Amino acid sequence: MAAGTTDRGAFRTTPHTADVAIRLSAARPEGLFAALLAAMRQLYVGRRRLRPASSRTVRLEGPTMEDLLVSFGNEIIFLVDAHKLVPVCLDAVAVSTDREAGLKLDAELALAPVDSRVGVDAELKAVTYHRLEVRRTRNGAGLRTSLVIDI
Repeated sequence: MAAGTTDRGAFRTTPHTADVAIRLSAARPEGLFAALLAAMRQLYVGRRRLRPASSRTVRLEGPTMEDLLVSFGNEIIFLVDAHKLVPVCLDAVAVSTDREAGLKLDAELALAPVDSRVGVDAELKAVTYHRLEVRRTRNGAGLRTSLVIDI
């Protein structure tokens, strides 16, 4: 199992059959995305230090927070698979409400190239909706969820 924190949220991986389950927690919605990125980064490259070489803006829309989390995780998988770029951190992230789309995510990702020096430790296939439900913490001061990534 792995665990980690960012300045916006925290994550912990948990054993799951043929997949990886990740528990996310944060004080604000934006922190869930920072924690998801940190968890996926750790699955891809462990604790190796990476130097960002570029950045990319990600804009997503969805009716629910769960939809945004799945879309964001799958966008990270696409960046690694198609563009050979591993996200290092979120430089900026904002979740807002849109009358037509429901929720909007605007994020600026710092990225490092995957090459012969920086390989990936895991092949992530997809972030799923399996048992995904964002909930308030017991004391109501934050958010938590678990999600499953197919590997």
